[in-house]
Amino acid sequence: SAEGAGAGGADAAAALGLLELVEEDIYGSSLPTTSLASLDCKAALDFVVPGNATGRYVLDLRAPTDRLVAERLLLLNAWEVAGRKRSACPDVSQSGTYQCLRNESWEAQRFRYGPDWILPMAGLLQFDLSVPRRPPRDQRALDDATWGRFAAAVAGSPLPMALRALCLRRVLDGAAVTCAQVCRLYALLRPAAPAYEGHLVDTRPPRPVKGKKGKRGKKQKPTAGPDAVTKSEQGMHSAVEMAFLGALMFRITDHAQLAQTVFDEGGPFAGEARIRACEVAFGRLCVASPPRIHERRFLLHLGLHEDRQLCRALLSIAFREGGRVLDPNCFPNCSFGPSPGDLRALPVGPPEWWAKVGPPRNGWLSVWYAGDEGQVAFRKRMAVQFCGWER
Repeated sequence: SAEGAGAGGADAAAALGLLELVEEDIYGSSLPTTSLASLDCKAALDFVVPGNATGRYVLDLRAPTDRLVAERLLLLNAWEVAGRKRSACPDVSQSGTYQCLRNESWEAQRFRYGPDWILPMAGLLQFDLSVPRRPPRDQRALDDATWGRFAAAVAGSPLPMALRALCLRRVLDGAAVTCAQVCRLYALLRPAAPAYEGHLVDTRPPRPVKGKKGKRGKKQKPTAGPDAVTKSEQGMHSAVEMAFLGALMFRITDHAQLAQTVFDEGGPFAGEARIRACEVAFGRLCVASPPRIHERRFLLHLGLHEDRQLCRALLSIAFREGGRVLDPNCFPNCSFGPSPGDLRALPVGPPEWWAKVGPPRNGWLSVWYAGDEGQVAFRKRMAVQFCGWER
């Protein structure tokens, strides 16, 4: 096995040869469609990797192959939910039910998946699957030489980008990488990818306001606003970029470094629009970095579990670092209201009782904690408690 791949890691030669094993005439015809129905059963199931299943799925339940894929993914989700509950892991799900499914819709109608939901016989089922199962602590990432050869093979392959993402998902089933290796792969992929003429889905909060100097913090500004992502910076089609990141997201050994590498200035997913797209697809708590929580302005829907939990983490950090009070100077331009379009200013910031007993269960909060790096050890404890980081 490849040096540093750990138990069950991918063999270097097999990894490099995997692209050649994927036949373009078998898979390529299915790419323009939303269904796997044109494939035989074995080919369709090649799109499902139980050990690395995170990604976006669009399934036509009238097609036997799509239905089989849906059944397998729902079974995988049930096992993951049971395992995380048994292990008392933090609930990083979208709705507070431990479910790995996010953004579910059937026939274009949103719904919330639960264990009592019965799979319909027909209709178009769409969802994001985010399985927050990271590599074991003792597993080492693939060595840079092996990863470099594989990344070069992926970037130089004549196959469509979507198929390369599939190959990556299969290779990383059992292997692990680092944040630096993720950035290296995107650096090779983007120059080779055709330009994308569209735009990312606008799920972004309002443009962050300029920072003010907090009581303990330096004068700074949150990450760049909506105009930061230009067409030339987008490179690959955003859906394909997300497919690659889905294959990589939970195979990263140093996930605590995501904020200062993958999502930081110069990284492949820098900019508020890209970060927000990742939060929507993979989970706000899975993307969040409490040690760097002071660097962004958040628009939080307090009726949604993951947003409420992130709000609790932010207020706990501010309360602790403020000497068990919430310093109004550290919450510039904070606002709260029943909807994003009806926010009213909170001149002294969030009420102190929010930090003590928790924020309200409804409403929208626009907040930026204008502090500095603060108490790093305590912030990491909050990352363990709310975001599922390792102790």
